[in-house]
Amino acid sequence: MISAAVLAKLRSMEKKRVQTTERPVPRWAERTAHVIPLLVLPWCLWRLPFAFGFSMGSTEDPGPMPAWARLGGKRIPPLAAVVPAVVGGVVMTGVLVLAILTWLHVPGTKNVEYRTPGWLLLSQVCLAPGLLWGPLVLLLARACYIRRRRPARLAG
Repeated sequence: MISAAVLAKLRSMEKKRVQTTERPVPRWAERTAHVIPLLVLPWCLWRLPFAFGFSMGSTEDPGPMPAWARLGGKRIPPLAAVVPAVVGGVVMTGVLVLAILTWLHVPGTKNVEYRTPGWLLLSQVCLAPGLLWGPLVLLLARACYIRRRRPARLAG
């Protein structure tokens, strides 16, 4: 539980928030961007043991894990951020749809087999929040594109 003093400090920090971009970021977009890692965290924690060869109850070989790099700390053209975000958002939304179809046992989809129902449940609990990743990234990509395409004097 958060104390009243901590809440007061957070509110004062929010009021003093310094704008670090030339065009203001909508508050909902900033909050969504902060929530996405929290949604993906259980997914990442679930996948981490696979990198060390632990099957997490799966009866199948997960295969190699891809390595990804990120841009950061530098001013980049808007489309250099928006295009990969849209591509990634579409791919992850496809994963969302495929996961839902698989979990509903729709014919033509193949679910990963687990040794026990407990492992299956744990995998679904860990992976489910991360399935919002794609749609939220698409939403943020749209907000970024709209915010960055407007002249600075119209932003906000």
